[in-house]
Amino acid sequence: MKKRLNENKRFNTQGRLVWSILAKKQVRMRMKLLTFTRENIFILAILMVGTFLRLDRLGELMPLIGDQGWFYLSARDMILTGNIPLVGITSSHTWLHQGPIWTYMLAGALWISNFNPVSGAALAALIGTGSIFLIYKIGEEFFSKKIGLVAALIYATSPLIIIHERLAYHTSPIPFVVLVLIYSLLKVLKGKPIYLPIVALSISLLYNFELATVVFIPVVLFVLALGIYKKEKWVKRINNRKIIVLSMLGLLIPMIPILIYDLGHGFPQTLKFGVWFFYKGFQLIGLVEKQSNESFMGTVQFFVDKAALLIFAPNALISIIAIAVSIIVAGFFIFKKRDILSPLGIVLALTVVGLLGFFAAGARSEAYLPMLFPGIILLTSFSIYYLFDKKLLATLIVLSASILNAVFIVQNNYLVDTSPGYGPSLERRVEVVDKIIKQANGRKYNLDGRGEGSEFESFTMNYEYLLWWRGNPPSSEKQNLIFVIDEKQDRIDVTIK
Repeated sequence: MKKRLNENKRFNTQGRLVWSILAKKQVRMRMKLLTFTRENIFILAILMVGTFLRLDRLGELMPLIGDQGWFYLSARDMILTGNIPLVGITSSHTWLHQGPIWTYMLAGALWISNFNPVSGAALAALIGTGSIFLIYKIGEEFFSKKIGLVAALIYATSPLIIIHERLAYHTSPIPFVVLVLIYSLLKVLKGKPIYLPIVALSISLLYNFELATVVFIPVVLFVLALGIYKKEKWVKRINNRKIIVLSMLGLLIPMIPILIYDLGHGFPQTLKFGVWFFYKGFQLIGLVEKQSNESFMGTVQFFVDKAALLIFAPNALISIIAIAVSIIVAGFFIFKKRDILSPLGIVLALTVVGLLGFFAAGARSEAYLPMLFPGIILLTSFSIYYLFDKKLLATLIVLSASILNAVFIVQNNYLVDTSPGYGPSLERRVEVVDKIIKQANGRKYNLDGRGEGSEFESFTMNYEYLLWWRGNPPSSEKQNLIFVIDEKQDRIDVTIK
């Protein structure tokens, strides 16, 4: 009897112990589920805010500059005639063209929307929303969950990024593709060789969207070479016939239209561009004398003016200090750890090389800036949490800055119809177009431009598309009736020549 009581007591004790362990595990699971749910709520809220800021009053306040008009006309003609363009708009060097992929994407949006011009900007905005999630994913997976959320919040509310992602232009998808490049390259370094073809595809797509992004190619090649030199484990995994073939296809397929164009035009997009790229590199390191008329300090000032809108729009000085400190902190951290192949090292390398490429080009064009957005935001997010011991303080700083950025961009009408700004809004341009149609009264007419920017062929192409969309396009033949468009900061003047 006593033995049985001892056994029952032992059984009850063991049972209580088992139930205690199970209860603790259940509590932990609930806590994990609660944390997961909370993070999901945060990123969902950030995505909602970012989407709103990219789509808010888009039909009224969408920018539509002349160069965008070039793409709209090219995409329209592709749909109506079936002729597929092999290249895009000319670059700042007129013998070079951007790739045609944005034209194809825009054509799809216009076809679905029955040629409504807002559809192009909506496409860019939705790609921008995807970038918010992707930068969160990179931060969360390769740094920390908090850094991922901070990066997503800064990216979602950055005025400069919002402006570019409300713009139906070939540069709009660049941040998304750069983020794909970063993510896939880091995955390769983590031993996932199947992501190498995505790295190759990203490089090819970036070339299509903006020629200046070729500066990332040396970084990728350096990473691969360093991995081979250090005999990293992931190098053996990518040394696979299937991976190599898929990578070659990823690099080649987006380039097919450009290669076809090159065959009939003396290879300006590949061979000549390659020679020119090395020439600019030699200029950067001083082996070749620079011929550009653009002053270096002028390029610096241009970058400062634009970068001021990237981190904290209400105060330019804070923005520039934040960017500079972020690069210095990341550089110090990498030097201390001596691990250039770490996630931070990869992001820093891509960002620094991108900046060097921007200043080497010497062209004061915003088209070169979107390739820098992801790296700068990720470095800033990392530095904020590295510098502040009190994480709550860092969170409050980021949240306050993001709210002020969002208020700034909304109150300033997304910097259209403002001075200085990004030109007249779509609504104002449509009013001008309707005025021209009314004054033409069914007569054939031509368009002409006057004022700043009118020396470029694309100056009136946005109006040409809108006039066609509204049902009365300008004539391709010379006419006696000529409407002259003169864009000023606060108005659009239309006169008859």
